[in-house]
Amino acid sequence: MLGERVAEQRTARLTRTRDLMVVMAILLLLFLGGLALFLLLYRLNTAVPRVRVPLPQAPFVSENRPAFEGVLEGVRRPLSVAVSPDGQRIYVAEGWGERAVRILDASGRELGTIAPPATDVFDRQPTAVAVTPDGTVFVVERILRRVLKYDGNGKFLGELMPPVDEDWAPLGIGVDASGKLYVAEALDLPDRARHRILVFESTGQLVSVFGSKEDDPAGLSFPHDVAVDAQGRVYVATIDAVKVFDENGQFLFALGGGGEVMPGIPWGVAVHDDRLYVVDLTNHRLLGYDISGERPTSSFAIGGYGTELGALRFPQGIAVSATGKLFIADRDNDRIAVWAH
Repeated sequence: MLGERVAEQRTARLTRTRDLMVVMAILLLLFLGGLALFLLLYRLNTAVPRVRVPLPQAPFVSENRPAFEGVLEGVRRPLSVAVSPDGQRIYVAEGWGERAVRILDASGRELGTIAPPATDVFDRQPTAVAVTPDGTVFVVERILRRVLKYDGNGKFLGELMPPVDEDWAPLGIGVDASGKLYVAEALDLPDRARHRILVFESTGQLVSVFGSKEDDPAGLSFPHDVAVDAQGRVYVATIDAVKVFDENGQFLFALGGGGEVMPGIPWGVAVHDDRLYVVDLTNHRLLGYDISGERPTSSFAIGGYGTELGALRFPQGIAVSATGKLFIADRDNDRIAVWAH
């Protein structure tokens, strides 16, 4: 009898163990199946499709809206873009891949690259690029904390030096029609902070400095791009608004706050004729303003989140050619979106 009970107990234990293993196997298969489905859906939602359909234009307040032309592909996480004076060369600062500045022709064919001498991919990080009216290229290298100078073909020409040889932390750069350079600096350390704009002549001589990280309407919080209009007004993109100053560095007004006509987090700014263009990073769009008067008036919005042609994903930089063609650094879509009036 005892032997039979032991045998029955052993059989029962084996049966329970087998049943438990079956249940665990089923749960594991369900988990793996769910994981596979999640990864498939994630890939479908994030991959850039090979065949894309242009998005319809978002409604806004003006018919004077640029038309979508196409994209320049093959760039990795573009952070900034600039155009040569003749419109034949596009300079793209890449945040991934080689982390260099790619030189493209108007069709997107690569002509060369620009990188600091004696560096590799881990040493450099171009965050901003600008081209002066004579075709000279300036690149902000955030890791190196330098502003480097090249000719149009990428030949290294030297460095834009900080004032009184002090350590600095350039983050962005802009250029006006006369060739003056506006360097946005964002140094934020426990013992000192400098959030300001430094203005240089094209020769490299420091002209003026303005701005600080103050908690007031004029305060600059991590300035990272600059544009200047024909009236000499300076538009500075910060993490909360576009702050506008006169040619002497006196604060005028700000554009920010989100909504339909104001940027949430402005990242890139550019000016052409009487238009101001603002890349709205977190709303995945480009805003256009008429700046012919004392204050900007809203004009148009293009873009919207997505991977389709005409959509944007976390755009950062913008450049405008002499003919008014727009080049937008569409960061998370790994491309330059091209629009034209």
